[in-house]
Amino acid sequence: MNQQQLARYEHSERLIAAHIHLMRKPLSHSKQLQAKLQAKVMKLDAKLATNLHKLFKLINSTVQP
Repeated sequence: MNQQQLARYEHSERLIAAHIHLMRKPLSHSKQLQAKLQAKVMKLDAKLATNLHKLFKLINSTVQP
């Protein structure tokens, strides 16, 4: 293997390593983002359930004489 082939091989190796690093990084970020969004959705769902309960309670109290 001459010097030029060795340099190309090392360059390719660095590119592959950088690509793998970049492909892994967004995945963990994506999982963190998904967890945060899931937590927000669960909070909103709980608030919605509470507000719906209050709304139906109010409707029932006004409908009944």
